[in-house]
Parts: sequence; structure tokens; C-alpha cells
Amino acid sequence: MTQPSDPALAFPFLGGRPCLDFVATLGKRHAVPLERLPGPDALARWITEAGLAAEEGPVPVTARDLTEGRALREAVHRVVRSAMAGQEPDAADVRLVNEMASRPDLAPQLGPRRWTARHPARAALATVARDAVLLVGGPLLERVKECGNPGCSLLFLDDSQARRRRWCSMERCGNLAKVAGYRSRNRAAPRGEGTFGPRAEREQAKGCTSYASGAGDSCAWWDAVGSRWSSRRCDRPPRRRSPTSSRCASAPSRPR
Repeated sequence: MTQPSDPALAFPFLGGRPCLDFVATLGKRHAVPLERLPGPDALARWITEAGLAAEEGPVPVTARDLTEGRALREAVHRVVRSAMAGQEPDAADVRLVNEMASRPDLAPQLGPRRWTARHPARAALATVARDAVLLVGGPLLERVKECGNPGCSLLFLDDSQARRRRWCSMERCGNLAKVAGYRSRNRAAPRGEGTFGPRAEREQAKGCTSYASGAGDSCAWWDAVGSRWSSRRCDRPPRRRSPTSSRCASAPSRPR
């Protein structure tokens, strides 16, 4: 199946439930919405990638299926949001989800074909609607969260053991948040108190290798943000080698 040329249109499957993954086909809800279902072909691709295809090859999707799919997606999003906030969902949204869930859904099969259905696209949407009904009306609703990245609107089911998951994924948003926090702390730190400032020298330095040869040699530093050793050119004045140590006489000790 043809993949989108724009990486932003790739479907994220991070929700942990089919209905939440379907809601994610509209991205960036807090900013300029990103429509990942611009046409029937995109909906067919999502059904296949979600593992809801009832037949091999492209799933036949009509313009009507696309319209109903988008309407179901937004109704599920509003119903889940209302339930997360402890509020009564809109009656029209409930009727739409219930009506779609009452249609014939995908029938499981033994053998190479996982599902069967007379109308594959409509059955896939009915399966999504039923999943939403089970999620909202079941005990797992309290574990549904929104990604902690302000620029991300993905909903996910927190299946971590400690129930402390914050991001839709560490690779997608968690690392971006860490980098942004690191840069913000560095900008706020007084001059000389950043990654290679005096505080870093006291707390992170492994030891300066600049001996009597003078400044310009390399120093090894423990980068607490990156959790790795890194190096830079030494800007300290020349130092005497300690007669009892192989390290610089005035170099700080390695943190313990």
C-alpha cells in the first residue's frame, strides 16, 4: 500500500486501543488540526495498518464511508474527553457512537484470514465504535491520558506498571520535552553555571587532563543531561602535576 509522501501524515499507533488510534487520525488538535484522512484511500490505509482489514489487498472505501468515519472519529473524541472529565457527553455523540456500534462488525476467523465481513470498511468502523463503548463504559477509562507535550493531543491508555506514563511515546514527545527543558534551564542559569560552568566542574568533572603543558588539552566531563562522557578543549590556566597523582593537582574529584 502506498505510503504518504509527507511523514506528518503517517498514522501514529500509540493509543493502545483501536478507538484511540482512530481519534489520532486528526493530529495537532490544540493548534492547526492535521487531517490524516484526506480521502478514502487514507481511510483504507488506516484500516489495513490498524489490523482491521477483512480481506487481502486494499480495502474498498467509499466517500460515504469516509464521511461516516470522520463523524465517528470526532464523536468518539468528544465522548472520551467528556468521560475523562467526569462530564455527561453530548446526547447526539452518544447516539452516533451507539448506532455505529450496533452495525455488523468484523467477525473473527481461524486461519490465515483474521477477520471476515460483508462490508469491510463499515465493519471496521463498527469495530472501532464498539471498542469506544467498551472503553468509556469500562474500568480502563481512568487510565486514559493525554500526552504531556503541549503541542501533542494524542490520547493513550497508560499500561505502565506504575501508571506514571506522561508521553504518547518517549521517542515522539518525551525526548523533545527533555531537550526543551534542558535548553530552558541553560538559558535561565547564571553565566558560568551551565553545563561547563563552575558548578558543573564541581559536580560533573571526571578530571582535567591539562597538566603543565598548559591550556588547550582536552578535559573529560560527565554530561548529566545526556548521561554520557563528553570532552572539550580546556580553558583553564596551566597547572602543576601532583607528585602523588596522575591527575591534575587541582582537578575536582569524580562525583560519587
